[in-house]
Amino acid sequence: MPILSQTGPCSHLLPREFHQKSRRRALGPHRTATRTPSAMHLSAMHPLPPEWAEKARHELGEEPGRTPLCLEELRERLRETDPGHADLFEDESFYLTFLRARKFNVEKTVKLVRRYWEMRRRYPDVCRFAAASKHRRFHDTKAITVLQDRNHFEAPVIVVKIDYFDLSHITPMYVVRQYYTLLEACALDPLTQVSGVHLLIDLQGVNLKHIRMMTPTFVSTAVSLTQESFPMRCRGVHVVNQPFGFEAIYALFKPFLSEKLRRRIRVFGSNWRALHEHVPPALLPHLYGGRRQGIDNAAWLQRLADVEEAMKAVRAELT
Repeated sequence: MPILSQTGPCSHLLPREFHQKSRRRALGPHRTATRTPSAMHLSAMHPLPPEWAEKARHELGEEPGRTPLCLEELRERLRETDPGHADLFEDESFYLTFLRARKFNVEKTVKLVRRYWEMRRRYPDVCRFAAASKHRRFHDTKAITVLQDRNHFEAPVIVVKIDYFDLSHITPMYVVRQYYTLLEACALDPLTQVSGVHLLIDLQGVNLKHIRMMTPTFVSTAVSLTQESFPMRCRGVHVVNQPFGFEAIYALFKPFLSEKLRRRIRVFGSNWRALHEHVPPALLPHLYGGRRQGIDNAAWLQRLADVEEAMKAVRAELT
């Protein structure tokens, strides 16, 4: 079971061992401006359900007997390359997320961990957890949300609706911060660590204001924080309702994208039948040819609220 359930009282969010280790795990002894608290330290070690354990073995190379050896090797490598993270070396659940993101390749995982912390040092304000209770106006727009239905589709789908961004009240970096918080909340779920996520970008209603938002700083920051610096597998990027001249918008991002990610970008326009070959209609709202009435983010807001309550519990112990 994931540490944070979609529903349920917040008293069940933190396991007993988490309270015993929270001071060391959440921030460690180096509580400086360069170390931004990460919600991902709320994760805990839970065994995967049998069918998911098999999926992890098949897709990620995750073997019960191999995992402790990989974690130990990763700790040793980090001790050698970055002794400043000594406070985190025993945080197995945290680093298991990174190992899964790199299919238990320790060499690649070391690079990912180092990039992760470097990005958090470089952009502390963007990486700061955005509590949903303080950003209700943004969430009410449903500009960025997560659709999930394990019965019909194993991987969550992050939906970004550009025309729902109220640019009179938000900045480009605000959008990046909200997206980063969303990724952290997704990464707390062990099943999502295994499945990865899909990203659906709806460009309906894109106008000059939106294009002006996509400054080089915005583009480079958004890509740098998420592409090779965050422990989450991106299974596909699905672009719909793109306007005339989409190639010019894509050209802003393309130089920053890895070849691997470029191959996973698919452009559908309004061809819902083609989209449904990658994301089932049972998961999608009517506006994407799906079976749901609309974009319902109630379950996702509850998840963000659960994460927020757990973060408050950590901070209470640290004060």
